[in-house]
Amino acid sequence: EVQAESSSSAFVSSSSGAVTMACDITGTLATSMNIALSASSISGMTNNVQMTWTLGSNSTTIDCGTSGCWNNTMTAPSIAGTYLYDVKYNGSTVCAGSVDIVNPLTCSVSPTTVDKGESYTFRADKLSSVGNCWNCYYIDAAGSTVWNQSVGSDITLTATTTGINTLKFVCTCDNVESTCSSELMVNQTAPKFTCPTSAKASIGASDNVILSLSDVSGCDEGGSYCYYTITGDNDISVSGNSYTSGALPSFTDNTVTTDGTSKSYTVRLTNSVGDVTHACSVEFTEGSSSTCTCDANCDNLNTATYNNWESSPSYCFYRTSKPSYINSSGSCVIKVNGVAISVGYVTDYADASEYYIELTGSSCWANIP
Repeated sequence: EVQAESSSSAFVSSSSGAVTMACDITGTLATSMNIALSASSISGMTNNVQMTWTLGSNSTTIDCGTSGCWNNTMTAPSIAGTYLYDVKYNGSTVCAGSVDIVNPLTCSVSPTTVDKGESYTFRADKLSSVGNCWNCYYIDAAGSTVWNQSVGSDITLTATTTGINTLKFVCTCDNVESTCSSELMVNQTAPKFTCPTSAKASIGASDNVILSLSDVSGCDEGGSYCYYTITGDNDISVSGNSYTSGALPSFTDNTVTTDGTSKSYTVRLTNSVGDVTHACSVEFTEGSSSTCTCDANCDNLNTATYNNWESSPSYCFYRTSKPSYINSSGSCVIKVNGVAISVGYVTDYADASEYYIELTGSSCWANIP
């Protein structure tokens, strides 16, 4: 909890005729909270009178007598700051001073600067003079609201948006909605990726090399980022931009003619702050990645689905987007871009720029959404 004074920071007493008074401000000296004017050392009065208490731009009429004042409360300003106040009787200032009004909640973030993908801690603390806080939630940098939070508790988050992030915490404290916020600076990081572990290419085929990168980060800035280059022996050079994740565009390499030979390609990704380079290996084999082709027996699944049982299916399906799954049972034989997959519910086939799905077998049920 954050400590706060329970009264105003200063007061000045003066007189109006024979009336003298000392005064200060008491209560929870926080925005929109209930505060009161406390009067003491009152002299020169024999009857109860009404005075005008002004704090900032707000004024209220209070009743005062020889022993103090009553009906002497008002709502503190909604904006934190130092405010002047005075009490007047018959147009003359009886007392005056200043008071610091603070936020009931104080937000903090640690550390204040992180790289994208790193974690940080966000929390909100309340003034010690504030009672209960409930209905607490925070609003993250993306504007999403997360409920069921508590003041005084650390919230561990992961930085996902580069630039200045504003995090906001909201509670109802002592029946008043209270808010605080903190800023977090998130730095863009250079790209990262992992090469495919079992990439294969068919000897002599067109567009036979597909490098499906995984664990890609740093390529979500938009625009032209990430730039990519792929280079290899025998003048292989491919480049482009606006890469985000998954498979890089396919290219043709017919410089390898021996079955089982592996070739290394240098893959580089570049964004606004840096680049990363890895050597990715591809094995060339005879017919290892051959695919069914779109001849008269090809069905386009870009705008349709397949969900059927057949005694002797024979299909070549074509899609430009990756199916979310392929489910099958019976004696199905299914290949995705020439690579056989198991019967059952399968999702782990390789990313590619296009998909040829060959379905054969007997007494086979398959679902391709």
